[in-house]
Amino acid sequence: MAPPENTTTLNDIAGDGLVIVGLEGIAVKKEFEQNMPPVSDDGSSIWKAICHLGLEITAASPTKVIYKTRIEGNAQKIEMYRDGKPMPDDALQFFKYLFDEIARRKTKWPCYTRDCLIAAQYLQDNSGRICLENLASCRYTVRITVEIPLPAQK
Repeated sequence: MAPPENTTTLNDIAGDGLVIVGLEGIAVKKEFEQNMPPVSDDGSSIWKAICHLGLEITAASPTKVIYKTRIEGNAQKIEMYRDGKPMPDDALQFFKYLFDEIARRKTKWPCYTRDCLIAAQYLQDNSGRICLENLASCRYTVRITVEIPLPAQK
């Protein structure tokens, strides 16, 4: 008997992650694209990454966040926007460098303590990557994007 087919989507993972992180006192808006395909595995590593990114967001003490999912090209994306203080430019550049190194599997340290770096390592299992950016002219100041390749067609 074949194992049951995975039906967990990025929307399911993001919704569960929001519940687990518990964004109390923060206005949360969800804009999930309908009919997202299942993720390529059971979703546990992506779920862990989204939870760690949620903790990173709450540490910035925002008053509002938006979680958006969509398909773009050959990838599923979740974008997380938050208000509050932007990331310092030197920290932003450092994280971009580390995210790239982690995604290319050039770097792996067992002692990462920042939630966004822990999340980047969880996404390696799905060939995923994180992009972190400050937004200049928007109600939101920081956008975190998680990109995961679409599962291979059977």
